[in-house]
Amino acid sequence: MGKLCKTLRKMSGFNRQHYVYERALISLCYLDDLWIKYFFFIQHQLNDINYLRGLWPKYQHFFSNLNAEIVYFFIDLEEQHSGTADSVKEYYDFMLEKREDLIETHIRSAQFEIRNNNFEKAMDIYKKALNIFASDSSALVYILNLYSTLLLQNGQMDKVWGLYKDYEVIAFTNKGYLLQLATLFRHHRNYFEEKLEDIVRIFEKALSNFNVETHSQDFEVTLNTLIQLVNEGSSNPELRRHVQERKFKFKNLLETDRAYVKFFKEEAENNVDRNAESAEYESIKKNQRVE
Repeated sequence: MGKLCKTLRKMSGFNRQHYVYERALISLCYLDDLWIKYFFFIQHQLNDINYLRGLWPKYQHFFSNLNAEIVYFFIDLEEQHSGTADSVKEYYDFMLEKREDLIETHIRSAQFEIRNNNFEKAMDIYKKALNIFASDSSALVYILNLYSTLLLQNGQMDKVWGLYKDYEVIAFTNKGYLLQLATLFRHHRNYFEEKLEDIVRIFEKALSNFNVETHSQDFEVTLNTLIQLVNEGSSNPELRRHVQERKFKFKNLLETDRAYVKFFKEEAENNVDRNAESAEYESIKKNQRVE
């Protein structure tokens, strides 16, 4: 210990800190936080891109399940300094292989490809992400939004509609899907007007599957969105009449469910009161017997 202290005293501020980090990483090489601090230290104190690049394979050697923050640190580093897409792409491909469980991996990789005008590659990344996150409705809605935006920018309207049709089951568990579908209709009415009956069917199936007791607010938002869509976008009197009939049906369902919830809540509260009164009565009787 004394020898180490003497060594440190002889060093300048940077060399001393660098030496301590290097020593610490020998025995604590599996601590992500230590590596992160070390990388930031080198970046701010030494600002040597090539030295930092040399640390990347050292870090990889110790970790099979890589820390995304560290990989994105190197991605940002390359994007700021290298100026070449290939050097950055290597990290994105690495992340897609090693950390496909992170939605950010797919989003950032697709956005990188879009920045470099590789639209087909970005679409492939989104397609793969839809399969990977098939059981996560929130992630699917987010990816659908980004993927459909890219398709729209490339004039592929039919693919956008096909995409939402393929994943319409999400509507049963996530109102975000329905709101995105409504936004698409409003922004691209000329295309989607002939699809309105299909859109109404998707909304109605979603409303029929809502748990009104626990999602009454989502139910009302969805129902009102459906009514607005038809009023704004359809001149078909039969469709308007159909939706108005469904509106009354769903409104009655909502009020009935709320009445049931209120009834059972009051019953539960009354039972608590009755149980408390019964317990108090039994306690009084017990005390009288003791006396």
